[in-house]
Amino acid sequence: MNVSDRLTFLFDTNIFIPAEPTSPAGVEPLTAAIVELERSIQEHGDAIVVHPEMYRDIRRDADEERRRLRLILANKYARLRRPPPIPLSMLFEFGAVPEDSHDWIDHHLLGSVVENAVDFLVTEDVHLHRKAERMRVSQRVLRVSDALSLLDDLYRPEVVPPPAVTPVGGGQLDLADPIFDSLRVDYQGFDGWFRTRVQAENRDSWVVEGLAGGYAGVCIVKEESPAESDLFGHTLKVCTFKVADEHGGFRYGESLLKVLFDYAEANGHEYLYLTVKPEKERLIDWLLEFGFEKAGPTTTGDELRLVKRRHFTEVDLAEHDPYEFHVKFGPPAAKWYGVPAFIVPIVPRFQERLFPEAPSQQTSLFSGHEAHGNGLRKAYLCRSTIRSIRRGDLLYFYRSQQNQGVTAVGVVEDVQAMSDPKAIVTFVGKRTLYSYEEVVAMADDGGREVLAIDFRQAKVLIPPIAAEQLRQHGVLVAPPQHTQSIPEGGAEWIAKQVFP
Repeated sequence: MNVSDRLTFLFDTNIFIPAEPTSPAGVEPLTAAIVELERSIQEHGDAIVVHPEMYRDIRRDADEERRRLRLILANKYARLRRPPPIPLSMLFEFGAVPEDSHDWIDHHLLGSVVENAVDFLVTEDVHLHRKAERMRVSQRVLRVSDALSLLDDLYRPEVVPPPAVTPVGGGQLDLADPIFDSLRVDYQGFDGWFRTRVQAENRDSWVVEGLAGGYAGVCIVKEESPAESDLFGHTLKVCTFKVADEHGGFRYGESLLKVLFDYAEANGHEYLYLTVKPEKERLIDWLLEFGFEKAGPTTTGDELRLVKRRHFTEVDLAEHDPYEFHVKFGPPAAKWYGVPAFIVPIVPRFQERLFPEAPSQQTSLFSGHEAHGNGLRKAYLCRSTIRSIRRGDLLYFYRSQQNQGVTAVGVVEDVQAMSDPKAIVTFVGKRTLYSYEEVVAMADDGGREVLAIDFRQAKVLIPPIAAEQLRQHGVLVAPPQHTQSIPEGGAEWIAKQVFP
């Protein structure tokens, strides 16, 4: 790999400190994962850097001996050369901050991503992740688990697969599993509630089995009346939603949400809601990204209610642009009337990785196996010359070669045409479906730009819409060889089949 092709990972102070403990007591739960991340980055010839402003953070340590050791240990890392100033776009978005503040350092770190001085920022700071979302660079601001998963996808695509989601009755759940330990700490009387409610009532539940045994993720639900929920519609309460900390990075949370949304759609639920401790900022922010909204404190005042409204009105359709509408009310709901739609041909091997739950000639080997297949937020690369795709447009994925037909639908989040492999990788970020070698090969093939599309999965079609139906109703004339727009009449017909 040429030096110019290397990916550069900028480490925040909250990554450096657990990576370099100054005593046995300084070893943190993240230390082992960060050491593995450092090894993986270096093994593949990529680079780790720290920002010069990190030294300002270290110098604030009141413990003189520890401060001295950390300043020495920081010199192990290459420093970012000629770091950019805080960009004007961030000053407009967040305002000016004092030089001696923590925000000053954070804004320099994030500015390095915005100005493309580095490819990725690795941080566990929930506030930095929020700001990255506002600056539209969240795909390049990674938690440690995200960064490990990204490197696995780029360089070790044959990594041992994580498992899929399995439905179980509450009576089958193992209360002794370690995933419930933190819930016991947060909720007094958890075991009693679990036995008398979840297990006794055999509540609908889903689990993700860990590779080494036990649960990697759990979701438990129950229907509630308006008297219980204070929501005047068919309501589903999410009683428990938990992904084990050690299983982050595989998007098990999104995989559980996918099943939850499918369950709510099949059962006609108009509302989903759950309650969360206010200090669980990372979970709250993540749920907000999928259309949940803060609905005030619970009656006891110790938790926050998060509600997702799934029913919508003509006023909602008029008020929200297509992308915002889908985030707020979907999946699967999508705004389609007057919205441009495109057919995206996808070969079976990529379809089975991107949409593992879609029907195919055989049971997909990738069902639940790869992070990008688990997620609701995905990315796709193609060699199409079309440049009219915009945020909020509809994508109908057409399985080519065999069992041809539309198998899945997505809503565009972002799109760019690029020819530089590194730029492509940083654009799709943690959503990547492709190895680095695949991206390089695609970028080098014929000199045309690669069209990179970030999108949200709206629906997998079971059964698919067959090619003959698509031809009969004006969606396409012949099997598509590249991404192409759907004529207005055909777009209306297929939307009515998918979003009745």
